[in-house]
Amino acid sequence: MGQKGVNHMSEKKICLVMPSLIVGGMERVMSELANYLVANDASVWLILMFRDEMFYKLDPRIQVIEPSFRKKSNLSYAFFLFPFVRRKIKSIHPDVVLSFGERYNSYVLLASLGLPYPVYISDRSSPNKSLSRFNLWMSKQLYKKAAGIVAQTSKAAELLSKRLNGAQANIRVIPNPLREIVRADYPKKNQIVALGRMVREKRYDRLLEIMSLMKDQSWKLLIVGDGSLRPQVESLIIEYGLQDRVVLAGQQKEVDQYLEESKIYVLSSDIEGYPNALCEAMAHGLACVSFDCVAGPSDIIKNRKNGILIEDGHTELFARELDLLIENEDTRRELGEEAKKIQDTLRSDRIFELYLTFIFPH
Repeated sequence: MGQKGVNHMSEKKICLVMPSLIVGGMERVMSELANYLVANDASVWLILMFRDEMFYKLDPRIQVIEPSFRKKSNLSYAFFLFPFVRRKIKSIHPDVVLSFGERYNSYVLLASLGLPYPVYISDRSSPNKSLSRFNLWMSKQLYKKAAGIVAQTSKAAELLSKRLNGAQANIRVIPNPLREIVRADYPKKNQIVALGRMVREKRYDRLLEIMSLMKDQSWKLLIVGDGSLRPQVESLIIEYGLQDRVVLAGQQKEVDQYLEESKIYVLSSDIEGYPNALCEAMAHGLACVSFDCVAGPSDIIKNRKNGILIEDGHTELFARELDLLIENEDTRRELGEEAKKIQDTLRSDRIFELYLTFIFPH
């Protein structure tokens, strides 16, 4: 496959570290990065901290290392985890180590103390995500020892720097690559779509409030996702009298058809790590409206050029903007055409080149 600028990878040994490869955004990016590296002749080892089902396909040339023991309790598992990670890194003798996951990056840094290998780390959730006191304390002690940190958004980089009191200067903002988008000519419906699990952060409660505040009562809202708060969502639909206007599609593995059939995408979250679904909706050419929450939407949407950003929590304004978009097909089309350009900006080879120039600075 050999990409321009990475032919020097044939001499490189790279050790990637992850909790697991179960389904998730962090896991998708790591698996795609690993596949990209071996396709460009790097030697790649992937250390997984937990024995779990692997959702993502890996190139057979990637050497996957899993623990032989199962997780029992956090304390006893940590007792096994440190020597396991340290031993494996030492046996690989990598040119560089890259670890993903804010709950485990500190473990990797601690396990590699005193070893002659540069360790780069990346937190993958919202910078406002609550961590345990112990985890927070560990990160404050150890993150400054990392060779560098990848943040997904500029806000995440800013908050991380503040949390570490400026002790870690080498923080680079690298967004997520866009997954492969499947296009098909499905007939468009007068439909607004939202993607995401039914969890507190996604704030479907305020999305349903927005639907109740809209003047237009003819367009439907389609929510693709499931989760622990589904009963609450169902009761709010009844409370707002939206039974004829809201459709719950449940959890779906393939979401491209739902995006292709819709005309507007909405993001009602009050907290995000990096909103991949927003990027996917933009790649499908949807007019996107999002709260300007921490963190991500403001890095992705240029307000009124390729989407619309709403002050976080301002539900009335959000409802008014949706009504205006419904009335104005030209505005929807213009926003959607600009939004499609994200496919080039977030092309995976471009994003992974940013990783390579960061972890191999010379």
